[in-house]
Amino acid sequence: MTRKEVAEAVWQGKSLAGADLSGLDLSGLDMAFMDLTAANLKGANLRKALMFRAYLKGANLSRANLTGANLKGAFMDGIDLSLTDLTGANLKGASLEGADMTEGDLTGADITGANLHGANLTGALVHLTTENMEALIRAGIFDPSKIDNGEEVEG
Repeated sequence: MTRKEVAEAVWQGKSLAGADLSGLDLSGLDMAFMDLTAANLKGANLRKALMFRAYLKGANLSRANLTGANLKGAFMDGIDLSLTDLTGANLKGASLEGADMTEGDLTGADITGANLHGANLTGALVHLTTENMEALIRAGIFDPSKIDNGEEVEG
């Protein structure tokens, strides 16, 4: 598919479930509430895309650029976000249960109220605000007792 075809599908409210959108430049596109279940968005440019409450369950967004994207309330269970740039992304209230976020960059991302149960954040960069720490603690991903003088501690 091309960016134009994706934009037309969005405009018409068509599902993009299972679509191959890998490598496309979809930056700034409004895909709020879109069904992108199991879509392949590997390496796609989704910089500043509006994906509010989009359905992305089981989608592949590995190596995608989601810098500044709005994914507030998105359904992203089982999603592949490995090596993905989520710098400054809004993930407030998103469901990321079982998500693979290995080596992702979440610098400045807001994960307040996000469901991260079973998510893999191995090697990920996460901006530790009070709200983000609460989300990580609730999911059992972050244990504040393992912080030793600001040094990185495994576990």
